[in-house]
Amino acid sequence: MHKASSPSIATEPFIQALKDGDAAALSDEVINLQTGKYVSESSMKKLITDLQASPETLTNIIKNIKSQEVAPNTEPYLFKLTKSPQKKWLLIDQYTISLIPVSFTIQADKDAHIFLNEKKITGSGTDLQKVKDVPPGTYTVKAVKNGEYGKSETSETVTIWQTTTIPISILFKEDYVTVSSSFKGAEVFLNGKRYGEIGDTPLKIGPIASDEPVTISGTFTYPWGDVYSGDIAANASEEITLDFPLDTTAVLEELRDDIITYNTSYIESITYLNSSALRNVKGVLLQENIDTVKNLQKRSVTYGGRLENMIFDKKSFSLKEARGLYKATINVEERYASRWNDPQDPDAAITTPKQYFYTYYCEYNTENGNWDVVDSTEHKSLTIQEPF
Repeated sequence: MHKASSPSIATEPFIQALKDGDAAALSDEVINLQTGKYVSESSMKKLITDLQASPETLTNIIKNIKSQEVAPNTEPYLFKLTKSPQKKWLLIDQYTISLIPVSFTIQADKDAHIFLNEKKITGSGTDLQKVKDVPPGTYTVKAVKNGEYGKSETSETVTIWQTTTIPISILFKEDYVTVSSSFKGAEVFLNGKRYGEIGDTPLKIGPIASDEPVTISGTFTYPWGDVYSGDIAANASEEITLDFPLDTTAVLEELRDDIITYNTSYIESITYLNSSALRNVKGVLLQENIDTVKNLQKRSVTYGGRLENMIFDKKSFSLKEARGLYKATINVEERYASRWNDPQDPDAAITTPKQYFYTYYCEYNTENGNWDVVDSTEHKSLTIQEPF
């Protein structure tokens, strides 16, 4: 408190101390308007630092104090000049210069911990946290929250010279990992736990902490087994694509075995003239096979040969999916020791080596868990580029 007979005796040393950045002198001069106590030197040092970063504000303070000298009803700005009701020796006017504290509101997640200049303040349990009667100046407001998918943190540095009713927003930005895949129905896992599945639109996972990557993986179920995508490390706001490469070797082996089963059953059906022996065949080709057996029955002709080898061309293999139906094609070279038991043609009973070339068209039978041959095209010749 500075005692003087006129306002200038109080304001002039105050203004000079402000210009000089003399925190010690100011702490002896300025009281807190709210508490009535002198402002500490450390608080004045911080305020001076903030004011030096804002020369315009410092200039406005000086102008305002001078205006208060001349016109006591002037609206005070940061500091208030007050005439004391008591006089020294009942004759001399006394004046005080007070620092006007500020209040403001922080808007944050109600579950977040709020820090003001790295000092934790008690949460209110709501999304609005009130800060009352603190010195004007620059503050760093920070919110920290430990979520299910990591620690989230956000901060904002603000300068507040006067009380404001507009909340300072430090709401968390909701960061999500966007997962896309062409494999509809694939299960998606977050840090090893199932999160959801791929639908018609990309799957958004989160909210995710901005500074902690998560692990995304997936599983897609093919008719012949599950395929795992592998782990992908993803950060918040990142877009990733899950792929489920098919194990073509396993599919090829199953396709080969099922086509061999079909051919074996066909030979059995024309050997014993029994179409019920046919297996792994349907559609157009099944009807053709049945008609062939009926024709042989009418002519009393049976097959007496045997299948010696089927050579599949791995390079010609093709697999497509449409609306959940899997279709495969493959080229095959077939070798037979061929012989027919035909009453009308005795020469047909002589065993003769035969070679045939086919392209087989197959569909996967999800009910029975096997490939069915639905059609075939015979060729005069084919080059088996990658036999297996």
